[in-house]
Amino acid sequence: MKRFLTTILWLCTAYFGFAQTAIGVKVNTPLHSFNFFNELTSNESYDIEVYPRIAAFNSGVFAHFQLAKRWALQTEVLYRRETLSFRPKNSSWDYEERPYYEFDYLEIPLMMQFEGKKPVRGFTQLGFSPKISTRAAFRDKGSNEVQDMKYYFGTGQLHINFNIGGGLLVERSKWLLFAEARYSVNLTKIGMNSSSPYLNFIEARNHTLTFSLGAGYKFSKKKNSTPIEEVNKEPITE
Repeated sequence: MKRFLTTILWLCTAYFGFAQTAIGVKVNTPLHSFNFFNELTSNESYDIEVYPRIAAFNSGVFAHFQLAKRWALQTEVLYRRETLSFRPKNSSWDYEERPYYEFDYLEIPLMMQFEGKKPVRGFTQLGFSPKISTRAAFRDKGSNEVQDMKYYFGTGQLHINFNIGGGLLVERSKWLLFAEARYSVNLTKIGMNSSSPYLNFIEARNHTLTFSLGAGYKFSKKKNSTPIEEVNKEPITE
């Protein structure tokens, strides 16, 4: 894991030296961000209904590297939370009574962007995001205790998400602003052990739709403006 993070940092530093770069903060709008799970199976003798959660949190910092006139690489370091609540099918448990799971990650999206040419332009993006699990928790019905689920999901595990998105970007002389919508889905297994309380996550897929706003300061690569002087050498005569 340490080697992987070092490689990502090295690549970003290399790009910083060769491309116009903007570095800033990216914050999602929680009330317009959603995540839901499918391919879950019940570990109980009855069926279970799973509910998506609103207000998923997915925010952090980004670096935007302009590689060519219409191509850019955007790398990010984000804190990500994925959640779900559930209840026995056809039960009357209300929202406050439902048990829930929470999963926290350190996420590092690597996104290639195809952009328009104007200062105010649209963009589309495609990429992958390695994410490292930092916490898995569970709260049962009627309990205020939040249980550690490390045994079932591990911590420090490397997962991979696929991402696709798009949005609107505004470029100024020193600032880069954007609004973005992104869909992501996990490509690797969430669970390590199939006997987690109530639900089996071994084949589960988490789908997330996130709406975000970002603002970054632009660092333009300095060009050598010193003219090269030609030295006229007179022929040496004896």
